[in-house]
Amino acid sequence: MKIKISVILLLLFNLYSITANGDDWDNHFKLAKELESIGLAKKALSTYQVIFKNLEAHDRDNVKSLARAAFGEGRCWESLKKHELALIAYMKITYIYKGELEPKALFRIGRLFHTKLKKPVEAKKAYLRLQEQFPQDPMAGDVLFYSADIVEKQKLFKETIELCEKMVTNYPGNKKADIALERIAKIKLKHYDAPLKAIEIYRRIDTEYPNSSVNALWEIGRIYEKKLNDIEKAKAVYLELIENYPKSKEIESAKKRIGKIDKQLKQ
Repeated sequence: MKIKISVILLLLFNLYSITANGDDWDNHFKLAKELESIGLAKKALSTYQVIFKNLEAHDRDNVKSLARAAFGEGRCWESLKKHELALIAYMKITYIYKGELEPKALFRIGRLFHTKLKKPVEAKKAYLRLQEQFPQDPMAGDVLFYSADIVEKQKLFKETIELCEKMVTNYPGNKKADIALERIAKIKLKHYDAPLKAIEIYRRIDTEYPNSSVNALWEIGRIYEKKLNDIEKAKAVYLELIENYPKSKEIESAKKRIGKIDKQLKQ
């Protein structure tokens, strides 16, 4: 079935003449998207490029369609693993044909620099530009998280904490907010030797993000036991974990820690 559809679409592609009639653009975009959806990235790319060329020549004020064509072109270049060319396509949107697709283009630029081209400085610039210019965009919280990931790998721990705090403060409902808090706690513990501050942050996770409570309680127990040598408080936290989350996979580990602590307390 896919082959038959591909053949039909190829015939359409070869026979369909793109005109300057603005009423036809939606049909051309549908054809390009259909070509994309069945994996014909090169044909889709050619379609987007012809659309873009005709728009520039005959309908240059149609910024929305120009951006749409550029975005489609960028997606196709990504599919073809031509990442630099994808960047050029997306940058047409962020610098020339600005509009509703600009935050999506900035996100794609950031991810390309971050994950494909391994240029973290440029990735961070794109991420933060998105967050600053479009703070209400659904991706605004995510890009702060990715920016924190970049600077942490550069060992810029103060900036990592600042970015994570900004993310959690401005986007507390983001699905990565609890992970951002955990990142702060680990940095405080490892690089600032601040176990009590780390415990405070894990308690916040326990309170505000119940899906991460088990791990937060486990980490608090471990800090009391291993870092602060306060085995009685460690035992109390492990018991709290067992009582509140009896079906969690950490139960057996918590019981073992309590057993070892009880032996220490009897000595």
